[in-house]
Amino acid sequence: MNDFKSEILKGILESQYREGVIAHIEHVFYLPTSVEYEITGQPVHTLVITSHDQQPYEGFIGKILLAVKQQHSSLVAYWQPEKPFSFIAFKRVFPTIKYVLVMGVHPSLIGINIDDPNKFAYKPFNLLDSVCLLSHKPSAIYKNRQLKAKLWENLKRIYNVS
Repeated sequence: MNDFKSEILKGILESQYREGVIAHIEHVFYLPTSVEYEITGQPVHTLVITSHDQQPYEGFIGKILLAVKQQHSSLVAYWQPEKPFSFIAFKRVFPTIKYVLVMGVHPSLIGINIDDPNKFAYKPFNLLDSVCLLSHKPSAIYKNRQLKAKLWENLKRIYNVS
């Protein structure tokens, strides 16, 4: 496990993470390279995982995090299919993550063993002491009022927001 954490932290220094991409997202990074309090100065409670082609929707993701009051304790990860990633290994190294929002990435591709994600879409479930929520990709939600409402209802429940 220490080797994994060392690799991640080494990768941070060489990674393409960007600070202050928008006002509400402090750090954006590419999986499997990640960062926690060593760079943000505080523990990360929310991890958003989406595909690398969703970068144009950073502002929308930022608004979502702001609405649930998680803008300062969140990281947004752009998953790249050619790079291996295991959420379970990641969670063991960074245990402060309490919420995981997987947007438009098949869970099995990031090490979450769910054969039919449609059964779990927009239905929070627990995984390794984290609450996970699977949703459509940000670009689909941004353009669809019903998907926005569905996402918002679940986020309000998860984060206890009125």
